[in-house]
Amino acid sequence: MKHNILLLVFIATLISCNQTKNNIETENQKVIDSLSMQIDFLSAQIDSIKSTTVLLFDSALYYEQNNSEKAKEIYQTIIKNSEKSFWTVQAEEKLKLMANKKTVMPFTGMLWGSDTLELTQKGDECGEWGGNVVTIKIFKEGYNKLMAYCVIEKYTCEELEQLYPNPEPAIKSEIKELNLASTKIAENCIIDLLKQELKSQEWLCHSGIHNTVELKRGNSRGLYIDDYPSFSWEKFHLLKTEILK
Repeated sequence: MKHNILLLVFIATLISCNQTKNNIETENQKVIDSLSMQIDFLSAQIDSIKSTTVLLFDSALYYEQNNSEKAKEIYQTIIKNSEKSFWTVQAEEKLKLMANKKTVMPFTGMLWGSDTLELTQKGDECGEWGGNVVTIKIFKEGYNKLMAYCVIEKYTCEELEQLYPNPEPAIKSEIKELNLASTKIAENCIIDLLKQELKSQEWLCHSGIHNTVELKRGNSRGLYIDDYPSFSWEKFHLLKTEILK
């Protein structure tokens, strides 16, 4: 009888130890699973940061072409918000190169003396009779300074139907110095119009927007682009807004 009782106590103790062991193993597994999930989460966050840094660097490369100040801001953000890595080193190198790079203003090599670059849009508010006319005139002052102003001619449709329309007095804006960003807009404005003319399929039309770019050089003409019917010319209006600010 005594032996049976001892045997029962031994079995109970063994079962209890096994249960305790199983509980410990279960808790340990929970801790391991929790740590694994945290590691996966942190890895995903690190991958996301790396991916964001690459995208930022790509966008900075794009802005280098038309907005150097924006590019510098992005490079500085990469350096500030990222740990030391390949991309932060590249951003630092880019900032050094940009600091040492001489700024060349577009058009300064093609405009001399009294040369004037004219960008003109004739509207189509009155159908085949045309519409209002806006001309942006760009000229050089000194060696590396570009100036610009707008001339706006407003017509009524009744006036345009006359053989010799008599518009309201033209509105001339104040002359404004163009910064690098504005000259880049003007440059892209001309490029966009040239692309539009090259792909145009129209050769005979009675109405539409009429866009032109003309370099006036004394009594002669330099660069000349003429597109009719043309497109709305978004960058033209962007440049006009910059000048009229």
